[in-house]
Amino acid sequence: MLRAFCLMVQNWHEFADYLVMGEELGCRVLVNTVRQPSERSVYMLPTDQLRDVIQRGGEDLDRVTDRLGLDRSALYEQIGRPSVAVSVRSGR
Repeated sequence: MLRAFCLMVQNWHEFADYLVMGEELGCRVLVNTVRQPSERSVYMLPTDQLRDVIQRGGEDLDRVTDRLGLDRSALYEQIGRPSVAVSVRSGR
């Protein structure tokens, strides 16, 4: 069984718990990256807010990683993407 999650500004903070719920239901979670409209895209947040997303994502990772099997890689992948965006903006 599959479930989908549209990762965006309004719900990024729910992502880790959604993955845990999927795990409890025995479901894989597919992640849709929202790019448009830009005001809903996590990746279009100002850099300081994007850094906050990265920090919170890391905290969520620590909190739930031992409860994930099916979608542990999805959590790592989605936390990594904002880090890449900040690096690109910083010219690294």
